[in-house]
This record gives sequence, C-alpha cells and structure tokens, in this order.
Amino acid sequence: MRARPHHCTFDYRAACRARRPRVKRGSLGRLRHARASTRMVLVNNSLSLTAVLLAVTFHAGCARSRATPLNPEDDPIRALLAGREVVYAHLNPAVEPGDSVNVHSPIGTIEQIPAVQSVKHQELLNTARRLYDRRRFEAAADTLRPALREEPDNPFILNEFARALFQVDSRRPESARVYQQLIPLLTTQAAPPPNAIVTDLWFTDAHWKLAMLYMDIGAYGAALAELVKVALAGNPDPRAREQLYAYLAETFFFLRDMKAAEWYVQETLQLNRRNRYVLQFRTKR
Repeated sequence: MRARPHHCTFDYRAACRARRPRVKRGSLGRLRHARASTRMVLVNNSLSLTAVLLAVTFHAGCARSRATPLNPEDDPIRALLAGREVVYAHLNPAVEPGDSVNVHSPIGTIEQIPAVQSVKHQELLNTARRLYDRRRFEAAADTLRPALREEPDNPFILNEFARALFQVDSRRPESARVYQQLIPLLTTQAAPPPNAIVTDLWFTDAHWKLAMLYMDIGAYGAALAELVKVALAGNPDPRAREQLYAYLAETFFFLRDMKAAEWYVQETLQLNRRNRYVLQFRTKR
C-alpha cells in the first residue's frame, strides 16, 4: 500500500490565513465564510455535500443545519448527516432569517479571529507561529509550554501547540492527545443540541490534523468523524479537495463501505487523473 504523504498534507490554517475573508456563494461546501441568525434553506451543489437540502437554523452565534437526503445515490456523507443538526461556529451572516439561498446567493463571511488570543501570552503565541513558519516545530511547541500551563483551556494555545507537535513524527501521539482535548472544548463552546455535529470554522485545520492522526493508528471511524467536519467547512482550493476526497476514499475503504470508497475515488480522479495514491482504494476495475 502506498504510504500516506503526511508531510504534504494541505495546511488549512495557512490557506485560510493567506486568503482575505470575503463573501462566498451559497453552497454549503463553502460555508467557511458563513454565519447566520435564525432559519433558512440551503441547497448545496459542491464539495462533499452534493445535492443535500439543509434547513439551517442559527443559535448563540453558531449556524445549525439539519440534513435531509434527496437522492440515495449522491454523496455518502449525506447519509451520515441525515436527521442530525450541523453546528457552524464563528460565522457572520449575509442573509436574513427565512431566506432561501442557492449557489448564486451570498451567504456571509468568516468571523474575524480576535487580534488578542491570550491576554497573558500573546507574545508567546506570536513567537511560536514565527518558529512554525520557519519549520522549527519543536521549538514552537516548547515555546508554548508556559502558556499552556497557565491557560490549559485556551483553544488558540492548544491549537498552536498541537499543530507544531504534529509536524514531528516522534511527538505525534502527544499532538493527538492535545487535539483530543481541543476538539471537545470547541464542541462545548458551541453549545450544540444532542447528536449534533460541530465544525468550528476557526479551527478546520485541527479537525483535519486530528483525522490524519487517527488514520495513522487505523482508527478510521474516529477519522471519518473529523473528515466530515472538514468537508462541511469546505475549501475551494482544488488541492485541499483532492486530498480530502482521497482520504475519505481510504477511510471508507477500511470501514468496508466499498460503495462510498469508490464514490470518493471517482471524485478524487475528477480533480486529478494523475493521483496514484487513491487507486489502491478502488473497488471497481
């Protein structure tokens, strides 16, 4: 089996930082830049929620959506969402309650991340990010240890610490433990209803990297839960979508859902016919 190219994985945080927040169009696959306030209907036509009708309600600064399948032959993730609410954290609305939107309708923008993310340790955060950008990953993580001791529930500190450790093979287990602390914290902050799926649009990269760590140890059910959140957040960059689809194909393959695996193999190859990694998960020859 071909090795998974971990260190070539798309960095969602870097991509988000590189793009100026802007109005996006009304496909839920692009709700990276969306928030709302009460209720509307979204019809999605791209990424991993193809042909899913979503009745979206908004609560406490988060967007919630209930997914209802339209066609059983469409995207496999749709079946995982049926009857469940999806909570989107940190969204700014560009629609009114009760509006129906489609791929031509602006939805909104991502909530701006606060300039100060730690009252006591902002400079340590800034230093750690500079070290990370210079690929000094262990130094970046070690820089944050004093901040982590004093602010163990600060999601920005946890995220920077975990993503630095992720880049060091020997410290990936520690990275996984930190992400496993961060994700429940984000879920609690969103105050979701029972059985809801929470995707925090400030921390898509955390969902992504935790999924990779679960795949490392063969925990494909847990990996799928995080990949679904990444898919819900969406990313218009074709490189990110290709990699997401390939890893969804792998995940479904090892979960023995061969129909879903083949669906994502085909989606991957539509984006890049030269992708050889995904071919090992084909179920049709």
